Amino acid sequence: MGDEHYDKAASDIIFEIRELPHNIFKRQDNLNLFTDVKLNLEEALLGFEKQIIHLDGHEVFLKKRGVTKPGLRQKIKNEGMPEHEYSSHFGDLFVTYKVEIPKSFTEE
Repeated sequence: MGDEHYDKAASDIIFEIRELPHNIFKRQDNLNLFTDVKLNLEEALLGFEKQIIHLDGHEVFLKKRGVTKPGLRQKIKNEGMPEHEYSSHFGDLFVTYKVEIPKSFTEE
């Protein structure tokens, strides 16, 4: 399709696509997404309800009761990227919980 003329053969068109890093999500294997969610000490010990905004703008709700260990990775099925040939099939979203431990404690 490139530079086609009456008396010359057409050449190829080559596209180079560069993916820019996202500040919240990381893609792996084209379908799966990875992200980190920060928890304060209270949320890590007692449980939490949070939401994150997905790439397409919908909200993904995260809820956990009880203790959340630092580094716990939760798999959320079908919240990853859509598959190219089957747009109804999605990868998974993997959320890693990062617990922020306070450097000092007060009465609060």
